[in-house]
Amino acid sequence: MGITIARIMKLPIMNKAFLTAGLTGITRIVEGIAMMESPDSIAYLEKDNLILTNAQIFQDHADFTKTAIETLYNMGVAGIALKLNRYLSEVPLPMKTAADRLGFPIITLPKDITSTQLINSITYEILYSNAYDPRMSFAENVLREIFISGSSRRPLKNRALSLGWDLNKTLGVIVLGIPSPISPDRFIPMLNSCGFTFVIPLEGLLTAVADLEDREMGQTILEEQASRALNALRQEGISGMKIGIGRCYNDMEKAHYSYMESRYALAMGMTGIISKPLISFGHMGIYSVLLDPRNKAPITAILGDTIDYLRQYDRARNTEYIKTLEVYIQQKQSIEKTAQRLFIHYNSVRYRLQKIHELMEKSVMDCSLDQLCILLNISRCRDYLRQCAAEPLFPPKPPGAS
Repeated sequence: MGITIARIMKLPIMNKAFLTAGLTGITRIVEGIAMMESPDSIAYLEKDNLILTNAQIFQDHADFTKTAIETLYNMGVAGIALKLNRYLSEVPLPMKTAADRLGFPIITLPKDITSTQLINSITYEILYSNAYDPRMSFAENVLREIFISGSSRRPLKNRALSLGWDLNKTLGVIVLGIPSPISPDRFIPMLNSCGFTFVIPLEGLLTAVADLEDREMGQTILEEQASRALNALRQEGISGMKIGIGRCYNDMEKAHYSYMESRYALAMGMTGIISKPLISFGHMGIYSVLLDPRNKAPITAILGDTIDYLRQYDRARNTEYIKTLEVYIQQKQSIEKTAQRLFIHYNSVRYRLQKIHELMEKSVMDCSLDQLCILLNISRCRDYLRQCAAEPLFPPKPPGAS
């Protein structure tokens, strides 16, 4: 994602800045900002950064000046913005020549722009370009992108740092679900009082985030806060509430795992696979492994070869094997009770289960009925989350609503 150098040059704060060299690089993409104060700083620069500098580095290191632009270009840096009239009166000729040749933008800044002003302005613009939601604060938008963005984590790190957040911060994430849609405003004060700093409607559900200072006891504290929140909501007469709890990671770059885990944990509760109102992802047994976000690709492939295969067979042959499996699971794998629920003969259920087993032998994936039941539960969780995204349980207010 990110924004172009051209878009940055149109920001109000840049009205006295000039694109001094490398004009053909005006479409280069900026995903983050970094400072460069010495040649050693290069080791910490990242691809698609816009570099800010007061130019002292070029006054003190003449040899570096000759190779700086080519070095930065080869690293994939987006461009460089420097202040003149303090350490340098103009951009050194070797830098301008290299920048024009490579299409590497050099921006000169007026002395009255501070680094903080520039970083904030550009960071806001980058965030806005990445589906910024005007109903949320800047911090909430950063969290939203951390949780659901499939883009590079690098720009997210820069935005977190711009908020003064330690990248080793431990975030506790829970997701709330309820049987029917309701405004999130009713929940926010109660969740805030239970230690959840941020409460954000995301992908149709309500996500609450706690800043856990005790890294060692973070998971225990998070589960206690979730329990308090559930009790507070019940006292307000809110019934049918369930809460999914993600695992805690002492690394903000892994907070998106916590978010996905809490959503899966909630789905396990809302679909009836787990009956408890508080579902902690780390306590879900085999499902904690199979629904681990890092296993998403292989599980998706397995579902395609099993559950999706059966669904396609049902559609093509007008059979009810998926429905039979669902009822079979609901009835704790009792053939007799499954037959009663489906209003068919006991032997008909046995025949269908045997047929399902035979179909799996013909499929790419040879699964037992027990394995199919587990996979069907996973499929149900995913279907529930897709449905929530399409028909939000916690619809956010439209922009400008009071």
